Amino acid sequence: MRTEWGQAKSTGVQPVYTYALVLISLVAALGIQGFRLHAVWTPLERHYLPAYLGSQMAGVVRDNGSYTLLQVVTRKGSRVALDSDVVPAMSNSGENTYALTEEAVKHGALRLELHRAYYNNAEMHSYLGKLIIRTKSRGASPTSVVGRAGSVSSRGCCQRPIWTTGVPLCCATGGDREAVS
Repeated sequence: MRTEWGQAKSTGVQPVYTYALVLISLVAALGIQGFRLHAVWTPLERHYLPAYLGSQMAGVVRDNGSYTLLQVVTRKGSRVALDSDVVPAMSNSGENTYALTEEAVKHGALRLELHRAYYNNAEMHSYLGKLIIRTKSRGASPTSVVGRAGSVSSRGCCQRPIWTTGVPLCCATGGDREAVS
């Protein structure tokens, strides 16, 4: 007498419902996140999202990476732009860009510049997470969550940034700067 162990032969039924449920779940999750990205996030948060995600992925492969940050230039130096500093605008050529708010101009902002420099990937990811991405969900102000002085070091910009109101002021020298029109 022979005893067979395990399942009987397959009936030929594929787990179609399981595959469909997983697909529907993925589509729903992506749809909800896409809606949140456009309806809830500010334009500046959307601008920094690729750098935030890229800093996490690049941190696995190498220590430093090149990032382009939008900076507010003042007479005393420059600093990373915050939501309160910029508003979305349209350039003369029809491109989407940013303009300074009246409040920022009253506080001494002269112009906006795109600054490209090398930063430590892990520090940049942490910095952008605290400054741009997570402050919205936690309800904290960006100035209350920024870490210790010099946490975002860059080669070509600031080796040791000056911190005022919780935001680093970068040096006027080094890095590639491009005016935002």
